[in-house]
Amino acid sequence: MLPYTLVMGDFNYPTINWKTYSSPNSLAQKFLDFVNSNALEQIVQTPTRGTNILDLVLTNTTNRCITATVGALLVKSDHKSVAFELALTSELTKCEVRLKNFIKANCTLLGQGINAFQAPPPAGSGNYTKSLH
Repeated sequence: MLPYTLVMGDFNYPTINWKTYSSPNSLAQKFLDFVNSNALEQIVQTPTRGTNILDLVLTNTTNRCITATVGALLVKSDHKSVAFELALTSELTKCEVRLKNFIKANCTLLGQGINAFQAPPPAGSGNYTKSLH
């Protein structure tokens, strides 16, 4: 089973009866087998094109999907819009932030370390040596 899944879109399976989760079409039935094997539920209940529900919202957490509303036809489309609401929660976690006080840094020693560093040559261009003073 897929964790916290939400799948939506135009699936174009006009032969699926979403009240019974069945279809006489073998390809649509394979899609329904996938939906069932992943414990997904289709929440759009109103036709989105003609008399068919083609635009789907599938989820395995129906307690997080409150509503799916079919609206007006989309511009330059023969499909209606689908809006849905989700009930999501988040957990706040405490994080620790550590800040360095660079005012107290030994800049002379830091500069010597930076100057002593040699970047490695590009791969395949010879040996790399590093010297510290």
